[in-house]
Amino acid sequence: MTARRGGAARADRLVAVARPAVRALAGAAAAAASSCVSGSTRARRPLNSLQHTDGPAPTPTGGAIASGTYYLTQMMYYGGTPTGTTCPSVYRHVLQIVETSDTQGTIRDMERDGMPTLYTHAVEVTYQTTGTMLTGMPTCGSDTEYGETYSATTNQILFHRGTFDSGCYNGVTLVMTFTKQ
Repeated sequence: MTARRGGAARADRLVAVARPAVRALAGAAAAAASSCVSGSTRARRPLNSLQHTDGPAPTPTGGAIASGTYYLTQMMYYGGTPTGTTCPSVYRHVLQIVETSDTQGTIRDMERDGMPTLYTHAVEVTYQTTGTMLTGMPTCGSDTEYGETYSATTNQILFHRGTFDSGCYNGVTLVMTFTKQ
């Protein structure tokens, strides 16, 4: 019994010594994960309903992307064939963009929310544009290279995603419109 008590006492001391280190590591991991995000904007914008039109999607035009905070203001499916499944989807999405030149910059996901649930981890992408294509490599939150066509004006960015099968429409193009605030 004495040896057992001594072993338990040593284990208690090890736990007491290790606990602050574990807390420090957990804090560092949380700080690293949150370094992609600089605050919530949830109270500022409502959810946007996913909409559909049979008309053709707008043609991507490219353009210079201006720095600023952009809120998702419309999600529209264009074309496609209905599958018979309802698309009960609502989303909120906020981007922070910092341009470093007419063709380069950083896009940071500030908030993503919706139904069905979107991924919630933060992502930051260093991007470059060529014509109507925006490509980039995440610097935080993911290791998957990013690329899609886009259109930009002084106060809006449209991301064109398609053609794909969405579950409720086959062969649709999704255009997400973000408006600068």
